[in-house]
Amino acid sequence: MKIFKQGSQNLNYKNKKFKDKKVSVRFLTDYFYREKGHFCMDTTLSFFDFLRENPQKTEEVLLKLLWGKNPYLIERSTWTLGHLKIKRAITPLKYIVLDPKQNMSLRQTALISLFSLLPIDLDKILLEIFSCPNDLDLKKTAIEQLVWHHFSESRYHMHVLKHLNSPDRSMRLACYRYISRFKFKETRDILQSLLFEEKDPFMCAEILRTLAKLGISDRKIIQFIFRHLNSKDSYLKSAATYALGGIQVPSYRSTITRTLKKQFHVPETQRAAIEVMGTLKTAPKSLISKIKKLKHAKDPYLRFTVDHTLRQLESASLLNA
Repeated sequence: MKIFKQGSQNLNYKNKKFKDKKVSVRFLTDYFYREKGHFCMDTTLSFFDFLRENPQKTEEVLLKLLWGKNPYLIERSTWTLGHLKIKRAITPLKYIVLDPKQNMSLRQTALISLFSLLPIDLDKILLEIFSCPNDLDLKKTAIEQLVWHHFSESRYHMHVLKHLNSPDRSMRLACYRYISRFKFKETRDILQSLLFEEKDPFMCAEILRTLAKLGISDRKIIQFIFRHLNSKDSYLKSAATYALGGIQVPSYRSTITRTLKKQFHVPETQRAAIEVMGTLKTAPKSLISKIKKLKHAKDPYLRFTVDHTLRQLESASLLNA
């Protein structure tokens, strides 16, 4: 197996030898189409970086690479076609996604690239993916992309619900995040039963976060939340604090406010407590000055949460009260 050790030192268009980009792209194209062995990763990455800056040649080169023999180049070109939003790639990418003979990793990459080409009609291909009894990894990628691209359509909801009991932790996680967008009673009922069956603290936390977005009124779930505010698992403790913001029983409002004040002083739950204060647009007056001081915290996520919460409290005229 021949390895070109010099790699990007010889092929990088920034090299003095290849300052003319037009010459470089022809050279690189010819070089890669000789297919006389494997190429080091640096060379390949330099090649694709170069193509991004030369759109006229990019389309032709990448579409040809898609049907080459080098698996790495095929996957890289599949990803880049979507990244550069090349519309001519839609048909070959759909073919790759639905071809069971293709490597699963390549099919997943092709599906991600199709989502990058939005807005295009993906309904037919997604329904075909969900209707197939196998290809669980591809289904997981589809659900993750639905979440990532903020799909608000509920037409895939029933297909996603089928995988809530999947042994794959990341599949269940993707499902929770997708269904949290649709406030269906059936979804709430399923999640509530799963919460008491789930033994993994991390997944319990994710179910709680999902239920918080859907709204919580069941007394057993509320008791579960308060019981886990002092959990040994920091992620579950934080999720229980976050779930306080989803409780829709008015009689618990004063209890929630007192609890948030307490959770604010616990490092693992401080950010969640601040976020819920913003969601509910209520905060103890004694905490507002302390929240303001956290605008300069080292943690960027905490700073973002504080800034967002202060804006919400300001809109509720609480900061000047």
